Amino acid sequence: MSKSSGKDADETRGYASPPCYQHELDPNYLGTVPEWRKQTRARLIALRASVTDDERNRRVDAIVKNLEAADVLGGHQRIGFYWPMTGEIDLRPLLTRLTDEGIKAALPVITQAKQPLEFWAWGPGDKLDNSGLWGIPVPVTRDLVDVSALLIPLVGFDAQGHRLGHGGGYYDRTLASMEPRPFTIGIGFESGRLPSIYPQPHDIPLDVIVTDTAAYGG
Repeated sequence: MSKSSGKDADETRGYASPPCYQHELDPNYLGTVPEWRKQTRARLIALRASVTDDERNRRVDAIVKNLEAADVLGGHQRIGFYWPMTGEIDLRPLLTRLTDEGIKAALPVITQAKQPLEFWAWGPGDKLDNSGLWGIPVPVTRDLVDVSALLIPLVGFDAQGHRLGHGGGYYDRTLASMEPRPFTIGIGFESGRLPSIYPQPHDIPLDVIVTDTAAYGG
């Protein structure tokens, strides 16, 4: 995945973790890709949670700047995003501003376990319901939005645009079911970059990945 903005390629080569993490970077050490993903996911979520508030704010600001510089949302009037959980990047201020500019925003909703997501309209100040699966807040009213772009949180990613998420498979199921498929933008920290996530047949690469260092792809 090529880089659209951020540091020079020479500065960002070789994002492999230190040798002490080699057993977590190669599934051959663990025997199976699912076990490797489980351990790598846990490590990256813990790393993300350990970031101080000041450092997190700095990184989030950098992500928003890189997102705007890459102009990957230009021309999209219906944008799906996500409610941040477990240390995910908080893009609500950005989406609030975009809705003020006339963009229609929507949040993902799990209507049935292991089924594609729906996207329901969201606006600043809307009442939300957090009684569903995993307690993720969702709009109270089912107002479906046919999103043309999706901002998708990620735990880890690789140079081919593959995403390591929380393991539920909801975004892959959703993207596989959507026609036409929306433009997809992964959002996460540069520290989540991996040599490979060892993609499986169901893994769908994202169009662009934006981190606090760069925008890749596009």
